[in-house]
Amino acid sequence: MGGIVKSSEKSSRPFKSGHGSVVKSTEKVIIEAKIGKTKCNILTEVVPINLPLLLRKESLKRAETHLNIHQHKATMFGEKIQLEMTSTGHYCVDIIGQRENEEVMYSKSSFKGSDSDNKNRMLFESAKPV
Repeated sequence: MGGIVKSSEKSSRPFKSGHGSVVKSTEKVIIEAKIGKTKCNILTEVVPINLPLLLRKESLKRAETHLNIHQHKATMFGEKIQLEMTSTGHYCVDIIGQRENEEVMYSKSSFKGSDSDNKNRMLFESAKPV
């Protein structure tokens, strides 16, 4: 479970990159994901540059995320999650569970998750085009 593309469609939404340039997405995809024990579907726009899936502050609030920087852990959906570190020193969260040989690199996302009671939770807002 996790990282599997469930559907995709062509897209060309413009997004402003961190450097100020405008990049257009190439497709919109829904991928299966898993954060801790919470199974999720992530709806995101794919851009033709190497970017991680970024979480907005509002999204983290909706997931009731609490960071424990000292122990490199977070609590999301009421569950303690081990944070991983990127090569550039940023925290990241595993969204693909036990599958290892697969990378999921997307940007500007919306995210729908469901807890063990199968109640849908909205976590991420849709990306706002430029």
